[in-house]
Amino acid sequence: MSEIPPIEERLNLSKRNIVFIGPEGSGKTTHAKKLSKQAEHPYVSTSTLIRYRAENDFTAIGDECRRMFRDKDYLDPLVILKIISEEITKTEYENGFILDGGLRTVLETQLFGSMLESVDRQFPMTVIYLRIPVWQAVERRLSQPDHLRRDDDTEEGVLSRLSSYYHELGLRASLIKNPDQFEFHQIDARGAIDNNYAHVLDALR
Repeated sequence: MSEIPPIEERLNLSKRNIVFIGPEGSGKTTHAKKLSKQAEHPYVSTSTLIRYRAENDFTAIGDECRRMFRDKDYLDPLVILKIISEEITKTEYENGFILDGGLRTVLETQLFGSMLESVDRQFPMTVIYLRIPVWQAVERRLSQPDHLRRDDDTEEGVLSRLSSYYHELGLRASLIKNPDQFEFHQIDARGAIDNNYAHVLDALR
């Protein structure tokens, strides 16, 4: 039996932007990092960028990031778009990127394409929506090891965050499904990680 070629030989992500969205616990980080490593396409995490700004940026942007963590709220869409745009102007993203998280509000979704164009990163964009039921999102989040837990990782805290995620999800989905701006794929992510990842690869092909 012939050896299966590496993913980068079978799936060319150059000049493409991939965005993983979905509720917490859906596997966004796991799949985005795995895809980045196997396809040699750069990975960027919105939560990591925001956390870095909260800890190291003493401008108004850093203040807004610290407020977000304090109030357990979403970041102002214009602020998160500015943070992402400043990151992806780096040379490592000149052929596109894999974004873990994003498109969390209607305004952010509406302006995302314009933001990419403003920094010359307007490559074809694929949005992978990892879909799981609320109960499973809560179950997965609360089963995380201690070093990955947040101080508000209680059932009430997770449900509150999920409520923010699902706010106006239908409207955001209708914008994301616009074929002139996004290629949209919905993945049933209830199953095992390896099976879910195989479905992600099928969608990207």
